[in-house]
Amino acid sequence: MSEELEVRVSGLDAKETAANAAGGFVAEQAPLSQTVVQKCPTCGGDAIDRSEFWEAAPENGAEIEAKLNAVAKAIENYYLALDRREHGGIAASKAFQRIEETLGMSWKRGELTKRLEQNPRLKQIYDSPT
Repeated sequence: MSEELEVRVSGLDAKETAANAAGGFVAEQAPLSQTVVQKCPTCGGDAIDRSEFWEAAPENGAEIEAKLNAVAKAIENYYLALDRREHGGIAASKAFQRIEETLGMSWKRGELTKRLEQNPRLKQIYDSPT
């Protein structure tokens, strides 16, 4: 039996074979801060593998973070308007407009309906339960 097992213990790569199991194992020091950038097995995009956890590393990560922060700020401004006893509908409309501007989106009559007709499997994502 010469099967080889790899064991990861506290940053060490330990290789143990059935032949030397009785006598102990041979350990080799692995770099603890090594960062490996490779393709994500799930989406195929660039990802960083750290300690067996995958983190997304999009090229426009800073832009996405800025947009997400702007959306959160628009929602917080809506909450602040409610705290100040401003009209909820007007405050919601202002927040929605800020979110649309941040994401570069606007309503165009019939555009989404047409896209859903062309891609019927997407319809379940947009239909609300009735």
